Amino acid sequence: MSEITSITKIRQGFVQPIEVMTRREGDHDVQYVGIDTAAPPVRYVDNLRMVFELVRLDTSKGNWTPLNDVGTIHFARWVILPDDEHLLFCSNFDGSFDQYIHDFVSIANSGEKTRDNPSGAKWMDMIWGNCVGYPGTADFQRFLAYIRDSMVETTLFFPTIDDVTVRDISWLRQFRKHFIAFDEAAQGVDPTSWPVELRSAYDEMKAKINEIDVTDV
Repeated sequence: MSEITSITKIRQGFVQPIEVMTRREGDHDVQYVGIDTAAPPVRYVDNLRMVFELVRLDTSKGNWTPLNDVGTIHFARWVILPDDEHLLFCSNFDGSFDQYIHDFVSIANSGEKTRDNPSGAKWMDMIWGNCVGYPGTADFQRFLAYIRDSMVETTLFFPTIDDVTVRDISWLRQFRKHFIAFDEAAQGVDPTSWPVELRSAYDEMKAKINEIDVTDV
């Protein structure tokens, strides 16, 4: 497990705020995140707060967000510091730094409409677009350099378990569910028919374990 801590300066001035809007597609309404051109401009820092509130509301409802699709994240946190002028980003992740940032760009900022991002919102643009010097993500190397330049040294990083990945955790969680189902099935087996019925329950558990998809964490 690795970690990153970065601090970026929030832009001064005003911007048109983001808003959750609704449009008609066929016979149903679709919600999407867009710029509210009719609303009065807000400070960049307040626009940033609106972005985080949208994500918080989504996650509090149990909705899946594009960040959930970045399968290497253990933990991620954005904090607007008390001076209202700086954004702190901290994260723990699996794999290399370059690959982790690439996952952020290709998944959370692709702009593609997906099950988890029906509006095609570019979440990295919505966050770091409120910060000074943000180059966008079209040029990955420039964005990578932007994050590197904003990084600060972590004085102490202590992972309790550093050799278990997010995908390991997902696999173990699903394994536990299938094993519990096997154990419950075994409790009701007549001792005289153990060899046959236990084998059947075991084979069913083994088949389900083999079907575990750790890419969908």
